[in-house]
Amino acid sequence: MGIETVLVAGAGALGSLYGHKFIQKKNTWFLADSKRKSKLEKEGIFVNGAHYNIRCTDSSAANNIKPDFILVAVKYNNLPEVIKQLIPFITKNTIVASVMNGIDSEEIIRKNSDIAKIVLSVPIGMDAVRNNNSTTYTKEGKIVFNKFDSVITDKDIEEVKSLFDQCNISSEIAKDIKYEMWFKFMINTGINQISALLNANYGFMQKNIYAKKLMDDAMVEVVNIANAEGINLTCSDIKRWYSILDSLGPEGKTSMCQDIEAGRKTEVEMFSGKMIELGIKHNIDVTINKVLYDLLKAKEEISCR
Repeated sequence: MGIETVLVAGAGALGSLYGHKFIQKKNTWFLADSKRKSKLEKEGIFVNGAHYNIRCTDSSAANNIKPDFILVAVKYNNLPEVIKQLIPFITKNTIVASVMNGIDSEEIIRKNSDIAKIVLSVPIGMDAVRNNNSTTYTKEGKIVFNKFDSVITDKDIEEVKSLFDQCNISSEIAKDIKYEMWFKFMINTGINQISALLNANYGFMQKNIYAKKLMDDAMVEVVNIANAEGINLTCSDIKRWYSILDSLGPEGKTSMCQDIEAGRKTEVEMFSGKMIELGIKHNIDVTINKVLYDLLKAKEEISCR
């Protein structure tokens, strides 16, 4: 039968970007607690100026709503609580994909569910910006994806590809999905953290030599850690990233920069926090990321007042 019912966890930039496409083609729900449910259903979401009504549900409705596909698009700090809310919806037939930043959200989901069919997925090349319930973008990019482990089958992957195609979401089944995930992790560890510290948009990051030098230094450390983890990432991948960066709308901003501007807690633990953890594991120097971690934690205290 394929995928017909979709549950989206998260109504931020990526949840809205992909969610509004699911709404138009599939039986789509957004996960929300009672307080958030009322607001979202009353106001809906706006994507590039167009308004979309959405339907919300929580775990109390799990007996009535059986999603074939769950998209997880929440902040790293909220993931443990969101997983608790999602568990009642997950059956042995449920496919779960995370479009979160970082390299370990799928591992966290697996620790909490041994039956979910988990997809490793990486959104690349989008420049979505969220402001309250409005998301705008000039570059949609694409989702690169493939299997997480043996629980998910080739047939499941083909059904996910069909879902994305039906919903006009650009996607690609990756030959080496772990490489793609580390490539995106390298990008985010560089540009997300530097842009957040500088309150800089993509236009600034495309042109400023000092910002780009800091970004390079942070990304080189990721390459070193990736190699220790058995991932064939190289410094030439940093050049690949710049061709993507230069294609993004100059007024767009990274998610971490948007968090700082909105006074929200950032995902620094997902980036330099993870780098520090892996640096200790492999006895590899990650001095730049240690400094970025401390600076961002200090900036959080200022912006979140």
